[in-house]
Amino acid sequence: AKRLAYMSAPNLAALEEMAAAQPGGKDRDRFPIANAILKAAAQIQPPADDASPLIRAVFAHAVGRQALAEGWAPELLDDLRHNRRWPRSYALGQIRQAAGEALRRHAHLAGAGPGQLSPAEAAWLRDREARLAHCRSIADLAGASA
Repeated sequence: AKRLAYMSAPNLAALEEMAAAQPGGKDRDRFPIANAILKAAAQIQPPADDASPLIRAVFAHAVGRQALAEGWAPELLDDLRHNRRWPRSYALGQIRQAAGEALRRHAHLAGAGPGQLSPAEAAWLRDREARLAHCRSIADLAGASA
């Protein structure tokens, strides 16, 4: 129940209908297992980043602090949303590598003077800064709940 508390009433009703329509067990007469219910819940209404214990834990850990310090936290967040598992060293290397171009572009655009950016570049920079700020707020929430 705690893992589904973030869901709205209509989405919980939809989840209930899905669970009833897809019984589990050998004779298909059992309630679906919790993992199947949680997977269906994430499809209906994905948990917000600040509601996910996994995302909070990663950003409270040294991995999340390093991602924030080095600027690849948005890519880490994207990976966590997609995979919903703790990133291991290989995955972290892949995330860092995938973030390389965004990090270079961010450094280049952030160093430009006022009026030197095209509207598209300015929008990209604002979006990147907003995503970094969102990751910092998740880390702050994780620190407050620890």
